[in-house]
Amino acid sequence: MSTIIPEEAPDTPRRHLLTLAHRALGFPNMSVEDEVALASTIGDRKERGIVFDALCSALARGDQEKADGQLAKLTAVAR
Repeated sequence: MSTIIPEEAPDTPRRHLLTLAHRALGFPNMSVEDEVALASTIGDRKERGIVFDALCSALARGDQEKADGQLAKLTAVAR
């Protein structure tokens, strides 16, 4: 699974959320909730958690298209 997305700048909210998702997968006991809240445009905590969980699930399955969709939802950026 690649963690580098060449077309993205290294310090964007989208890139940060992707990094947090990989951290959540690697260290499941470490909370990233506060950092996700800062990087995401979704205000509702429950909705944000559902979308972030879907992002982590897509990454774990290696489904890049689904992961891109969840990142788009978290950052309110059209794909």
